[in-house]
Amino acid sequence: MSGVISSICDVLVMLISFGNLVYLIQTYKSDKKERLQQQEEQREYERERERKQRKYIWYREIVIEHGIREIDRFFVETESLLDGLEPSNTDETVAAFRNHLKEMQQTIPHSVKVINKQLSSQLCRLIEDCEDILFSYIDRFKRGTRGGVSGTKRQLRDKYYAMISALYQQSIDIDTN
Repeated sequence: MSGVISSICDVLVMLISFGNLVYLIQTYKSDKKERLQQQEEQREYERERERKQRKYIWYREIVIEHGIREIDRFFVETESLLDGLEPSNTDETVAAFRNHLKEMQQTIPHSVKVINKQLSSQLCRLIEDCEDILFSYIDRFKRGTRGGVSGTKRQLRDKYYAMISALYQQSIDIDTN
C-alpha cells in the first residue's frame, strides 16, 4: 500500500511540476509579448515626438524667423512709403506698395500652407486687408484728403500684430500637439 501511495505521490509531484512548467512558460511568453508591445509603443512614441520636433524646428526656423523678418520688413517699408507719400510720387508709391504686397503674398502664406492651410488662408486675408487699408488711404490722398495717415498706420499695425500672433499661435499649437 505504501508503494501505491508513493507512486501516486510521485505522479502528483510530476503533474504539479508539469503544471508549474506550463504556467512558467505561459507567464514568460505573456511577459515577453507585453515587453515587446511596450517597446513598440515606446518606439512609436519616440518617432512621433521626433516628427513633431522636426516639424516644430522647421516651422520655427523657416516660417517664424523668415516670416517675421519679411513681415517686419514689409511694415517698416510700408510706413516709410506712407511717410514719404507726395502728390508727385503717388504712382511710384502705389507700384512699391503692390510689389511689397506681392512679395508678402508669395512668401509667407506659401511657406505656412505646408503646415496649416487655414493659417495660410488667414494670412492671405490679413495681407488683403493691408492692401485694402493702403489703397483706401491712397484713394483718399489722391482726392486731397491728407489726414488719416496715423489712423492708417494704426490699422496696419493691428494687421501686423494679428499676423505675428497667428504665426506664434501655430508655433504653440505645434509644440503642444
